[in-house]
Amino acid sequence: MQFVMPPELAARLLHRQGLDALAFAENISPPRRGCSATSSAIVSLPRRPLANPFMMVHDSTPGPGALDPETIAAVRSALVQYVAAPSDGESLRQALDGMAAEAHEKLILPEQLLVVLKDLWYELPSVRAMRDAAEQNRLLQRAVTICIKEYYAD
Repeated sequence: MQFVMPPELAARLLHRQGLDALAFAENISPPRRGCSATSSAIVSLPRRPLANPFMMVHDSTPGPGALDPETIAAVRSALVQYVAAPSDGESLRQALDGMAAEAHEKLILPEQLLVVLKDLWYELPSVRAMRDAAEQNRLLQRAVTICIKEYYAD
């Protein structure tokens, strides 16, 4: 049996009671094998145009030149050393501390800083050459953790 609700009635019901008003009549799940669908509502509601179809998501990446090239070079160099010798993360911590300090001075948000860090990370040939994805992910997570700690350190 199929229940068809006129669009005008559906629109009035939705306007008065919200989306839950149609829950009693609408079965959107596909019928199971061996079972027949008992009822399903066919409701066609008029489509409303988007308020502004040209809206865009805010871009949170820092603009070009947001961080000094020397800072970027220092972090890149520290990342290369870190990938070569993961047990020694002190040079990476120092470089990320300098990057975090500069980010505070220039009012760069922490998520923007992480975008920069990850961009630098994935540009490294030594990272792209890594065969063990789990190890690559573990090293990146550690670098991200250090970056966050340095950004929020007193």
